Amino acid sequence: MADEVSQDELLNPDSLGKEIQIMSMIAKSLDEVDDSIRVRVLDWLCNRYKHAGVQPVGASFEPTGSNESVPRKEPDMQEEFPDLAAFFSTMEPKANSEKALVAAYWIQHIEGNSEFGTQLVNDSLKNLGEGVQNISDAFSTLVTKKNVMQIKKTGKGPKSRKIYKLTAQGQKEIATILRAKQSGDK
Repeated sequence: MADEVSQDELLNPDSLGKEIQIMSMIAKSLDEVDDSIRVRVLDWLCNRYKHAGVQPVGASFEPTGSNESVPRKEPDMQEEFPDLAAFFSTMEPKANSEKALVAAYWIQHIEGNSEFGTQLVNDSLKNLGEGVQNISDAFSTLVTKKNVMQIKKTGKGPKSRKIYKLTAQGQKEIATILRAKQSGDK
């Protein structure tokens, strides 16, 4: 058909605007790498150009009145708990799976990430001096309890990385513990 456009024509600079050319080059480059590299590159791009109307992966943005946008965080939580350390201290998790759940909640709901990996969670815990020896076991427990769910896996073999998301059950468990802690019922 005469109306069909070949891939060569799509990549022709004379037939497309600069914007489409750039998007085509990016798509072609990203198609050539595995998921783990693609995720890191897209995350970097989003963070690099966040003031140009692009939002980081999983974040929600609210207009500031200027040309910039800022990530939307849960305001009550952010005021009460300025950082993960304060939240962690209030929650007082004991078991490794509880520590992982608290950090995962912070990463997803307060920092605004839509998903997270075990390494990010454990790195956050290590920054508090609460690193988990076997984070995979902690996440296996959370999956069994239906507090998190695996949404994808990047890579193959022993170097693969699992990506998770909190479930409604996991969010409910954090909310229940937090209400009890805030009301003084320890």
